[in-house]
Amino acid sequence: MKNGKKPKSILKGASFFLATFAFVGLFAMGTRFVKHGNVENYGNEIVTYANDGDCAIIVYMEGESEFDESLFTDELYDDSHPAFHEYGTDTTIYSPAKEGYVFLGWYENSDFSGDPITQIPASREGNYGDEIVLYARWAEIFGISVDAGITQATVSASASQAEGSLATVTVSDIDTGYELATLYYIENSDVDETHHSIDVTTKQFTMPATDVTVYATFTAISYTITVNGLELTDTYEGTIPANYTIESSAITLPSEVTRTGYTFTGWTYEGQVTPIKNVTILAGSTGNKEYTANFTKDTYAIGYTLNGGAVANENPTTYQVDTAAITLNNPTKLGYTFIGWIGTDLTGNTMTVTIPTNSTGNRTYTANWQATSYTITVNGLEGTDAYEGTI
Repeated sequence: MKNGKKPKSILKGASFFLATFAFVGLFAMGTRFVKHGNVENYGNEIVTYANDGDCAIIVYMEGESEFDESLFTDELYDDSHPAFHEYGTDTTIYSPAKEGYVFLGWYENSDFSGDPITQIPASREGNYGDEIVLYARWAEIFGISVDAGITQATVSASASQAEGSLATVTVSDIDTGYELATLYYIENSDVDETHHSIDVTTKQFTMPATDVTVYATFTAISYTITVNGLELTDTYEGTIPANYTIESSAITLPSEVTRTGYTFTGWTYEGQVTPIKNVTILAGSTGNKEYTANFTKDTYAIGYTLNGGAVANENPTTYQVDTAAITLNNPTKLGYTFIGWIGTDLTGNTMTVTIPTNSTGNRTYTANWQATSYTITVNGLEGTDAYEGTI
């Protein structure tokens, strides 16, 4: 009995036609997983209850073989896997489960063309007794392992993945100073251990039809060393590299830098606003570095020895490397004629002395004189006049 109804017949493999009700056919249990009308299983017998509405038979296939109905999770002939579709009514098609596989869907074509279906719509038209054949598509699940030799980061992936699906690798907790260089996998069955690249940005790859092992390599990050304030003509011992890594040896910046007309006072950098001369980037350091060389402009003295003379407009007593050219004002002295300067960078008496811009060093200049010669004119004397001495 089912739902208070008495079976119309108990069938054992013979077809029949029942007046008043239309009957499609009989299918021996275990040969084709189909149902027409309401069905009950009594041992090896199938009891069918004829329906008075039009319907189509649903045939579940796996390749060329009948589908194994035990892969449905519920009891055989339960509503979780309907065996018929009644025209005018939506019929939901459910997914089976098979160990070691992922179910990809039911298709109406054996080549799995078109889209998978999850429902046979009420709008579908057909004749009474038509078969709707559905083909199960599976993807086999394979294992993913991660190289145990990776020590510079935590690398993980799902333990298994269906063939053809996107597998994602997670890379985290990378050691300071290092970055991911390459990701790849090797098929465990590949004796040649061919490397199959994994995009380091997406960290995804399409799962092949075999177990794989994921590998990762890391490289030391290259950091920049930026130096400001130096000029091409500056000189110092050694070199300052443009880059370094966490694996680099200690790098010491020059403690003395020579520049014409200036004195090097030291380096400043983030957190160090007062110039210091001794700066070292220690081994194991990380991060971009930026340093500024600091200088003070030298001031030089100009000394004069005028030897009793004086200048109407004073000459400067100091100058710097970038001071505009200085031409000395010549002195005067009563009763003497100025005959030139002698001193720094001069050869002999020089009437016009110019200190050009970009000059350096203390300077001294001495004024040189020659007594002025005057004439004495005497009028009114004759050649016979006599007097003592000479004029």
